[in-house]
Amino acid sequence: MIININTGPEMPIAVDTEQLPILFVCSHERSGTHFLMNTLAANTKYTAQPYINFDYVPLGNLVNFYSSQSVLNFATSLDQLKSKEERRYVSSIIKSHHPVDTFEKCFNNERVALLYIHRNPLAVLHSFWAFLHNWEWREGPKSGNFRDFVLSPPEGQLMRYQHSSFDTMIARWASHTSEWLKASETHKNVIAVSFESLRSSPEACLRKITNKLGVPMLPTFTEPSREDYIKGANMTATAEQLLEVKEVIRAQLSKYPEAMKLLDR
Repeated sequence: MIININTGPEMPIAVDTEQLPILFVCSHERSGTHFLMNTLAANTKYTAQPYINFDYVPLGNLVNFYSSQSVLNFATSLDQLKSKEERRYVSSIIKSHHPVDTFEKCFNNERVALLYIHRNPLAVLHSFWAFLHNWEWREGPKSGNFRDFVLSPPEGQLMRYQHSSFDTMIARWASHTSEWLKASETHKNVIAVSFESLRSSPEACLRKITNKLGVPMLPTFTEPSREDYIKGANMTATAEQLLEVKEVIRAQLSKYPEAMKLLDR
């Protein structure tokens, strides 16, 4: 006997009557992704309630994440939504941690916008170290020592976000960030966003973003909550350990000059 089962959950998507480009917010994990999404949601027609998680759940049966053509097809399908035969524009932000070549076919497409938020690697990896210890499954390397974590090879479920292997977690971050920053310099719809700038001057930073997107900000600026994100385990390296790891990272970044600039921000 053969029976049919539902292989995918329903996916709520917010839509609007106002024309908006399909918006991806991309990042290496723990780079301020939700802070940027929430800032956009509080001050534009875009929303993070609900956002679209660009991942195997819920999209594994719809998108081949290793085919940039499949990714473009997905974005195009979202851009052609209709309700009762009337055009609707997706206002849900799409969140992704994938490398830049995932979106190669989307480059310079005026209906797709790609924001890439980047952050000081010491802060990123310190947060990621604690985050990975928050889960009972093997999301990534779990080491009780922060220095050992930075120098560990990637493993576990996080490897779905990389297209090649890396010797260390810092090399994984450096490759991810460097390639996205390069793309932002050569493709008009790829916009790099500094987490530090967004944190210190959120309104000015967002105004630059929306000007590039060609979408208006709401009349009154609203600062989003800075606590609305998934917390990691209660783990903190000492000041001495942080200084030691910073120099370890500096040595590892010698092959990545674009990424090296972010270390001393």
